[in-house]
Amino acid sequence: MAEIITSRGQIVAVDDDDYVWLSRWTWHLSQQGYAVAKVSGRAQLMHRLIIGAQKGQITDHKDRNILNNRRDNLRIVSALVSTLNRGMQRNNTSGFKGVIAARSGRWRARVKVNRKVVCLGTYSQAEDAAMAYDSAAARLLGPDAFLNFMPAPSNGFQGTNDSAEGIRRALAEGAG
Repeated sequence: MAEIITSRGQIVAVDDDDYVWLSRWTWHLSQQGYAVAKVSGRAQLMHRLIIGAQKGQITDHKDRNILNNRRDNLRIVSALVSTLNRGMQRNNTSGFKGVIAARSGRWRARVKVNRKVVCLGTYSQAEDAAMAYDSAAARLLGPDAFLNFMPAPSNGFQGTNDSAEGIRRALAEGAG
């Protein structure tokens, strides 16, 4: 892996094979945080140049890190896959995707599938609701779904089970 340093010192990860030709331009970050440079008189996004995306094609960073422009992290996707890989909304108050506070003081888990909201129940702990969301999202939305605790399809926490208590323990130990 190589690093492109932007005009303001930010680091963008790229593959060694792409480093030399990308270094021809001066890169900076756009207002949205993407690496951009003026190429042939036009502003071009680094990740789109790397994978050769054509106008109208949707690109996606698999790990949702927009400064990780290594080829194995970039892909051209459908609008649906791009939406599935979106993280939490900016106004999220629970800290978890698919989890909202209920008026009762409990936490409600829900997942959206084919424009329909599927209610997954209410839970006393936000972590329990997040685990319910993760389980349903992995099963219903597949490997492109954004999960709170674990990358689909395998458990991202080593040495814990999939229970909410195991997740809380792993988070407390700094595994998350």
